[in-house]
Formats: sequence, structure tokens, C-alpha cells
Amino acid sequence: MEYEEGSKWWAPEVFPANHLDSDRDYNVKVRERCVDPNADSDYLADKLRTAAAPALAPENLTTSDLRKYRLDLLWDPGNRRACVFWAWQVMLKPFDAAWPEEDNETIAGGGHFFVYSRNITEAAFKLPLGSNSQYAARVRERCTDPAQDGEWGYLPSLWTAPPVQAERLENVTILFNWPKLLSVRFVAGPSGWLEDLAPDEPGYNSHSDCVYTGWYVEVADPSTPNDWVVQEECLAVSRDFEGAMR
Repeated sequence: MEYEEGSKWWAPEVFPANHLDSDRDYNVKVRERCVDPNADSDYLADKLRTAAAPALAPENLTTSDLRKYRLDLLWDPGNRRACVFWAWQVMLKPFDAAWPEEDNETIAGGGHFFVYSRNITEAAFKLPLGSNSQYAARVRERCTDPAQDGEWGYLPSLWTAPPVQAERLENVTILFNWPKLLSVRFVAGPSGWLEDLAPDEPGYNSHSDCVYTGWYVEVADPSTPNDWVVQEECLAVSRDFEGAMR
């Protein structure tokens, strides 16, 4: 007996096992067919449950849209007919950090969340990712039965894109020099701003990615040229401040 198009029933000798999901209930009915169809037996009907099978680890983890402060993580799922899907568990960590031991633990400087649709096999990570920084990622399939959760699939190393640095200062000059007081003036480049564009977007890398937080001024006495001292008062001044005081 062959599979009848449009029917939900299959005969045992052509039973397509790849049509069944694990750990599910199925209705089964069986009867004996005869040369004389009037001699066919009645159906024996029953409900059977397939064996539980653990989820398979996702494969081919990779990235797309890799920018300075964001990235998209993609993966290929394992066989969907394994466990009863609950969620994708997705983690991203700084490369040198350890993977968390607890399922719901947060990751400093990284990301950890769940994707509740099996058809969605990508995840976007945004700030607080750092530019030109190395990370690692992993994904696994979680099941309604935790005993059937899949193994992790790993992307052991990836890098975010480097930023455009602020321009180097020019024309550093001393305005006046009194005992225990020094005034310095310099010329800074154009102001930068944070705009994480993709390489094919207009304006990509056309300006500095530096968002100003302060001038980092260090002073060293000629007698101890390697003993640089940070001038803390310069860290909090506005960008158009003309000098730094010591």
C-alpha cells in the first residue's frame, strides 16, 4: 500500500520516519488488506509516542553586518524533528572572559538572550560592544524538556571593526609659565560623533568616531622624563577650552 496524497496516514512498509518528530504523540491505525477488499480486517487504532531525542548543536556560526559597535550572528539549525523547541539561547562574551556557569547569568561587556522562534536563526548585538574588540559567541537549542537541550555551537573568535581615530593635536604651545602654573594651548581637529554606518552606506568613515569626553594631558619633569603625571583638571573641561593648568 502506498502513501495516498492528501492523507495523514502511511502504510508500515513505506512509513517515512523522517516525517515524525521526537517526543510527540501520534495516532496509529493498522488493518490487513486482502485480494478481496470485502475481506479486509477492521482497523486497530492506538496512540503512540515517539522516543525523545536531544536537540543537535547548531552549525556554521558566522557573522554579518559586522560594524564597530554591532554585529549580526547567524547559524544553521540542527534537525527540527529532534526535541520540542522552546528557544535559542544566544551568548556573546569578550574573548578573554569565561563563559557563565548559570543559564540566566549576564555577561559583562557582552550579551545573553533568548530567541523564541525556531525559524529565526540570527541575532543582533549592539552597544555596549567595543570597536576593534575580540569576542566569542555560542548558540544552543533549548527544549521544553531541559533534559533534551542541545549542545552549544561555537564561534570561537570574531572582531568588531576599528574606529576612525580623532585627529592628532597640532601646534602645542605654552601661553605662560609661572611657578607651579603652566598654561598650554593646542589646535584640535574636527569634532567627531558616533555613527555606526555599514561600509556601503554614504558617509562611512568620513569623520572621526571620537565622542569627546575630555583632554588627557600629561606632564613630566625633564629630570624624570618617564614619570608622566595626568592633569586631572583637564579631563572635565569643554572641548573648546584653550589650555590645561598645572
